[in-house]
Amino acid sequence: MADALPKFQQCYADAAKKNPNLRGKMLVRFVVNEAGVLTNVEEASSTTKDPALFACIKSAISAITFPKPGGVATVTLPLKFRQ
Repeated sequence: MADALPKFQQCYADAAKKNPNLRGKMLVRFVVNEAGVLTNVEEASSTTKDPALFACIKSAISAITFPKPGGVATVTLPLKFRQ
């Protein structure tokens, strides 16, 4: 997951270019099945109200190769965006 942090930061930087006042928190929930395959990514909550930012974050999470968790794993990822 740490490898995705630069991509998350780039997502925010790109979104902030369009909206310089963009700040807030986003809670992203995703599910990794027993084979290590991502099956769902959703924005559980957000104060950013920026669909393009979430779409970029979702794309970054979808690009991650996950290990087999030994069952189904539901991950809740809190993100905070500020300049």
